[in-house]
Amino acid sequence: MWSLSVILFLLSRRFVFFLLYNNFIPISLYVTIELVNVGQAFLIASDENLYRKELDVACSVRASNLVQELGMVSNVFSDKTGTLTRNEMKLVKFVLNGVMYDIEEGNGKKQSANAILSKFGTNAKSFSEFCRCLITCHTVVREKSGQYRAESPDELALVEGVGNYGCNLMERGSKEMIVEQFGEKRMYEVLAVNPFNADRKRMSVLIKDTVDNKFFVMCKGADNIMMPLCKLSNEEKASINKSLLELANLGLRTLIIASKQLSAEEANRWLAKFKAATVSTVNRDENIAAAGAELELGMQCVGITAIEDRLQDEVPEVIADLAKAGIILWMLTGDKLETAISIGRSCNLILTDTTLVYLTKITDKAEYAARLREVYQQIETNREPNTALVMDGPSFAYFDDTDPEQRSMLLRVGQGCRSVIACRLTPTQKRELVMLVKKDTVPSATTLAIGDGANDVSMILEGNVGVGIFGKEGRQAANNADFAIGEFKFLRRLLLVHGRWNYVRQSKVFLYSMHKNMVLTLTLFWFRY
Repeated sequence: MWSLSVILFLLSRRFVFFLLYNNFIPISLYVTIELVNVGQAFLIASDENLYRKELDVACSVRASNLVQELGMVSNVFSDKTGTLTRNEMKLVKFVLNGVMYDIEEGNGKKQSANAILSKFGTNAKSFSEFCRCLITCHTVVREKSGQYRAESPDELALVEGVGNYGCNLMERGSKEMIVEQFGEKRMYEVLAVNPFNADRKRMSVLIKDTVDNKFFVMCKGADNIMMPLCKLSNEEKASINKSLLELANLGLRTLIIASKQLSAEEANRWLAKFKAATVSTVNRDENIAAAGAELELGMQCVGITAIEDRLQDEVPEVIADLAKAGIILWMLTGDKLETAISIGRSCNLILTDTTLVYLTKITDKAEYAARLREVYQQIETNREPNTALVMDGPSFAYFDDTDPEQRSMLLRVGQGCRSVIACRLTPTQKRELVMLVKKDTVPSATTLAIGDGANDVSMILEGNVGVGIFGKEGRQAANNADFAIGEFKFLRRLLLVHGRWNYVRQSKVFLYSMHKNMVLTLTLFWFRY
């Protein structure tokens, strides 16, 4: 049996052993890395090259533990409107009965109603109804200074656009509005508003002309939603589709404008249903949406609006540099297919020699699976580095995310392309695409999601790194992001300069800490024995 003194001696030597060699395990490395991250976050926030003077905002870092991830990004998911573009909307064209018109610039001189309407010939009546719809179907408010205040730039562009023709919003309250139509003031009573949202993709109002006591439904929305709600012959559908294609190829955002007149009995009957839905305690939102959908059936298509939204500064150059760095770029938007492709060409997502492969206009799950396999085999066989995938939201709705084979094929297709353009997507679908790349890529991919609006928040939160832009649609995206910047062009410096520097610095700190500990412990070990 060992004596107590021997046992104490052995225990003391073991204690000395751990005391001498505990540095071999870099316990302090975690604290050291966190301090380095805080310092790097300070350098990013202090970078004058990431400062936007117009908004007086610098880069904001809300997650210092992700600064090194900026140098590891392999996939960038970007919204279009307000992220790649300025979100400065301007109504530039409109279509009435198949005839396309350019918006006249105001010269400060008032014109009579006859002088304005005479320019449109046989479309004068349609133009009058078109202007009435644009000047009443919105949530714009006019301030005492005469300036308009709107929830979205699209609404502001439409109201300001018809102002060149003597149609202006004079006053707006919760229950009524006073408008000027071709120099004549009219008052409308606002009976109900069915607001725009990502699911409905349209907005409508029920108004009453206080002079004639007539009831009107005014509606505007996306073409794929509005056309089934309108009474259209085959010839009218063909004419509308032709006009939409021409405008989309110009890179313009399109909306269909529609209206219908109701009798007092029909209006009161619907208002009773609408009020019952608003006070219901069970499935209130669904009941309101159902009531709104009922009101919007059987409308007459009045016209088509085309809004221009220019690219931000240096967007093509930034995208070209990111592509050179081997980063795959995904543009996720709710716009029409042709509009998305046009914008893709103008911002270098699609080059002159780029081969386009399509996953669009699919009507069922079986067709989607077959088309996906066909595209997958095309990508795997050709292996062209300059290929772009074009997909749309209605087709992506048939994607089976529970099927490992489909997930793998779609991921391989996306990773095999230079860029991906996805149009007509809902916010949920944007998040699903980010999740697919983040979770299924082997080895794991670092994803970055960037946007400027509230509908981009889910996508930003899903990405490994979230970047928000201080935009004109509020600061919801910037407030929910890990990094917030003033313009898209700052993303290049954030990734290619700060991302690279941060990754290298952190690697050097890690190696220094490990080598320091090895020198200390191995020296003690050598001379101990």
